[in-house]
Amino acid sequence: MVKSSHLAVDDNPEIINIAKLVYAIFIFSYYFLMMSTFRELPISSTVRLPLLLVEVILFAFLIILRPQQLQTLLWQAGLLLLAIGYWYVGRELYILLLTVLLIALPYNESGLRQFLKFDLYLKIGAVLLLYFLSTRGFIENNYLLTADRLGMTLNKRFAFGFSHPNQFGAVLGSICMQWLYVARKKIGPVILTLPIMLLVFRYSGSRTALLSYGLFLVIYPLCCWSKTQQLLQRFKGLSWVITQSYTWAFLSSIYLIYLYRSQQGLAIWLNQVLSGRIELAAAYLRIYGVKLWPHANQAIVDTQTSIWSTLDNQYMHMLVTYGLVTTIVFLWLMQRLLRYLIRRQYYGLLAVCFVFAVSGLMEFQQFVLTINFSWLALSLSARYKVLEPKPLVQQERGL
Repeated sequence: MVKSSHLAVDDNPEIINIAKLVYAIFIFSYYFLMMSTFRELPISSTVRLPLLLVEVILFAFLIILRPQQLQTLLWQAGLLLLAIGYWYVGRELYILLLTVLLIALPYNESGLRQFLKFDLYLKIGAVLLLYFLSTRGFIENNYLLTADRLGMTLNKRFAFGFSHPNQFGAVLGSICMQWLYVARKKIGPVILTLPIMLLVFRYSGSRTALLSYGLFLVIYPLCCWSKTQQLLQRFKGLSWVITQSYTWAFLSSIYLIYLYRSQQGLAIWLNQVLSGRIELAAAYLRIYGVKLWPHANQAIVDTQTSIWSTLDNQYMHMLVTYGLVTTIVFLWLMQRLLRYLIRRQYYGLLAVCFVFAVSGLMEFQQFVLTINFSWLALSLSARYKVLEPKPLVQQERGL
């Protein structure tokens, strides 16, 4: 018989295994039903409901086997209702999925790195399966014809089963960074992931993925360097600048749009370098404007080519889709989070959050739960205020 386990401990192996099963079903169903060309097949709509029912049943088992205080359940219900409300208005699942996983997954911090490894294995398995199905012709291997990039003769951009080559690049870039993060400063994974990312760029043409990976190779060792850590602890001004990373990125996006509308040479040049991302962000703001609360919107479609355009800037995407209030709350929470990471000396996770802050300027999918593994690490190590606080006796430097 499976024994129950309280939320503050969550060390019951049976409950953890059920949570892993829930997460495995979530990863594979999300990759295939929302991120790949498999979703275009008729069978995809058939399997959605059974997968959802299995997830709900397993989630109910977790709630039953893990008794919690009424106050904790009310907090969780409030978060879930809020996330459902944002999904209903904005029609985007990311906040809802993050909230469900935050409630369902085990909260045992000692097993955080093991769960990140488990997550890494699942993602690699899903990518390999999509690659096999797409190259064997079972699902479509989408590709786009583009001009040469950075002097490389690249005419076709392959997606290998994903719905877009940039999505394939973002997923592989995240997997390689997560591999380096879990490996803890070992040189072997660097030697393996570097050629992988060069091949990903060669075939997908995803510059954002390659730049994010390169930035991670620089920032992660720098944040783990003892002198950098001493500077962050000693100089509060430097720490404050780092904690405002997401705010700086948001303000930079607004400023570049202003410069572009004013036909400034720098903004026009950057718009060309960024493949029209500034122009597209300006167009979305002009069409949908800035509202206080979330609202539904549709992708901008070119009437001549019938090509739809994704707003590849996380900050402008959040502002247009979720509204000004949600954006301000998000930026405030991120600065508090980064300040918490510095105070608790979680420098590895600080580097991860900083890299995704920068990459969010060029790719809104860098904030998607299945790509940005920092959300998983943060949700697994989260603690509700209603739980009994634990003294800061031991520093978990593994984060």
